[in-house]
Amino acid sequence: MLNETAPIGLAPQHTADFDSRWKKLTSDGNNAHEDGNTSEANGCYALAYHEARMIFANAWNGDQNIAWAAAPMMVVSAANAARNWEADGRPDMGINQLTACARIFIQCLKSTSAHQDLKAAVAQHMSRLLAVLNERRSNFPKICDALSDEATNAVLACLTPSTEH
Repeated sequence: MLNETAPIGLAPQHTADFDSRWKKLTSDGNNAHEDGNTSEANGCYALAYHEARMIFANAWNGDQNIAWAAAPMMVVSAANAARNWEADGRPDMGINQLTACARIFIQCLKSTSAHQDLKAAVAQHMSRLLAVLNERRSNFPKICDALSDEATNAVLACLTPSTEH
């Protein structure tokens, strides 16, 4: 049922437990991974990443109340998925997950529509994402180097004050 009191055109307001589904999926994935059930963990981590993406999209679309949480949730979800894909013998899928997250972050930093709070959170957590990505550099040097350069440039451009008037 449509909530008629919700502001039209704005991202929905979230309660303090807006991330409870993500936390549950992440926890379930971690438990499955620790038990060696990489197939079940892959499913949980895929759903957790999707949940993080939806929260990130809401932050990008104007929900400043969750901007602080959206970026680290994306990094954790992508890192968990990559670690599990590697345990499952599919490091290519892991690097794809990390690459997708980095590309979203780079797009956000370059966006004129993303709120500054979200950009600040992305810039703050980009180093963590790049660290996770570069742990895989020996197997994927071209991808890691290109993304590291592009991400660093995007962060620097976002942090450098514009001289345009």
